[in-house]
Amino acid sequence: MLSDHPDVTVTKLVAGKVTFVHRSLWSNLIAVGRARDEWQTRQLSTPATLLLRKLDQEGSLITGKLGKEFGEKTGDAARELELKLLIHSEQFHTESGFHARLLETWDHWATRLKVRNKPIEPSKARDF
Repeated sequence: MLSDHPDVTVTKLVAGKVTFVHRSLWSNLIAVGRARDEWQTRQLSTPATLLLRKLDQEGSLITGKLGKEFGEKTGDAARELELKLLIHSEQFHTESGFHARLLETWDHWATRLKVRNKPIEPSKARDF
């Protein structure tokens, strides 16, 4: 129920564990996600790099609609980007009952949810 609350988003932060983030911290989360610091981009796999480029072009993608252009398991590339906070990801059930994930750039996610994002330096956002 908590993950469905409009003032909460779910992401993976500490040790890749699911973390519930309140709206009051979304600006911090977005600032870190947009930063593309070296720790985020270092050693990205080729499929993850390709998926990130595609997301930058499209804004959002649904995993169930992607082919094998990002490797055998698109989910692995998506998880890699999610764990480095390079994208926002959320699971949902398709009309046919399958699990899928909506992958979004932080800008797309913020626009979709009408987040009033106050500019914040990524280094200060990480310290919060």
